[in-house]
Amino acid sequence: MANNRYAVSSIDRALDILLLIFRERREMGITEIAADLGLYKSTVHRALGTLQERGFIEQNPVTNKYWLGIKLFSLGMLYRDKMKIQELARPFTEKLAEQCREVVHLGVLESDEQDPGRVVVIDKVETQKVLKLTPAIGTGTKAYCSALGKALLAYQPDDYLRRIAENSLERYTPNTITDVQELQKELCRIKEQGYSMDREEIELGLICIGAPIFTVQNRAIAAISVSGPTTRLTPDRMPEIIAAVKEAAAGISERIGD
Repeated sequence: MANNRYAVSSIDRALDILLLIFRERREMGITEIAADLGLYKSTVHRALGTLQERGFIEQNPVTNKYWLGIKLFSLGMLYRDKMKIQELARPFTEKLAEQCREVVHLGVLESDEQDPGRVVVIDKVETQKVLKLTPAIGTGTKAYCSALGKALLAYQPDDYLRRIAENSLERYTPNTITDVQELQKELCRIKEQGYSMDREEIELGLICIGAPIFTVQNRAIAAISVSGPTTRLTPDRMPEIIAAVKEAAAGISERIGD
């Protein structure tokens, strides 16, 4: 039994290291990892050795720091192949991008107990129009201040929102919602109107309109959004874009239910 407990704790430490590097989005050294996770450097060194041997971690020979390995990419591609929502959504995301002439994102909530409340982009369609801030596929942002994220948070249980609030709602711009009660009211409005908005809450000058995608069991599993600068996503265009986003989300939901 003791050996089993040790094996489980070793797995926990290895996963904590992987998730830490994933969240930080940069190479990290042993000392830094140990300090962030509250572990002995010798413990981190052993865990990194095992992860490196199995291909989950790579060491930069110049900096001696560690980064995620190719094995994780292979597993991610396998998961992507299994998760057909991108394939089902593609005709709708492409049509939406053509209609609105702006970048379209498809996202899901990230399953991370240590850092809840992040939305990850799983697909995107770009246009010829330039957008300065456009997250790459596989990157994540805080859900409470993004259109994709809020469209999904509106359909999560109350305890999920409480867990997000425990980590504090960081302010990115003067428009970021940092009060839990205000965020709850915003999420209620989203459920009533069927769409969400990021009103320059992550980046000044950037607006996003999103809508949830549902399974046949009425579970919100993904969201779709249109993003663009305030100079192009003007108030007179909002009704047209909102209608297009909602229509695309409904179309994808219908295909998932088939």
